[in-house]
Amino acid sequence: MTDGRRGRVLVAVPDPQAPDELLELGVALASRRERRLLALVREASELAIVGELPFVNEIDRWSGALRPFDSAAAARAMNRALQDCERRLSGLAAERRVEAAMEVIRGRLLSAALAALAVSDVLLLGGPALPGYARPARLVRRRIGVPADDPVSFELAREIADAAGEGASSLVRLSAGELLALAAGEDIGLLVLSRAQADADTGALQRYLCLPGRCVVVTGD
Repeated sequence: MTDGRRGRVLVAVPDPQAPDELLELGVALASRRERRLLALVREASELAIVGELPFVNEIDRWSGALRPFDSAAAARAMNRALQDCERRLSGLAAERRVEAAMEVIRGRLLSAALAALAVSDVLLLGGPALPGYARPARLVRRRIGVPADDPVSFELAREIADAAGEGASSLVRLSAGELLALAAGEDIGLLVLSRAQADADTGALQRYLCLPGRCVVVTGD
């Protein structure tokens, strides 16, 4: 379901236990643009499915003992993580008076998120978080990459940089032909793309998102 010409802010969260930074950025954008927010949160349901196989074991974190994998306990833990993520989203949205909802995704998050992206929407895609001891600067304070010849993406990138206020990273214009490769090589923490650029090479997009601490913002226009 879409919100017509007004659009929505979609946030694709790869891990419900990840830090709230991606949700915070999504809520901030939704508040600035007066849009609804929909969080697409991936559930690692395959873990519970694989855990039901008779030869799968787990190692106790305290004793180191090998024991059969408890798939039921894993399913309960995943459900608690999703519920906690929904509570955190509700709290962040309430602070900024943003209407927000959450949808659980089972399977490929990138494919589901791009399929949900409609014209006038904005999509935030998050990669894996770095360990706490290696946490980089906040997303909006990192280098922001943007296609050199895309005015819509540039304006959105500037809006994200403005939201950071003092200390925000500068924008880095990248050649559209090698956008994702350049972004990885230039250590771009946040990359803004058009829908066409995201669709052109989803494999490269997925590889970029596998780099810890990266984020991609896709415009639906």
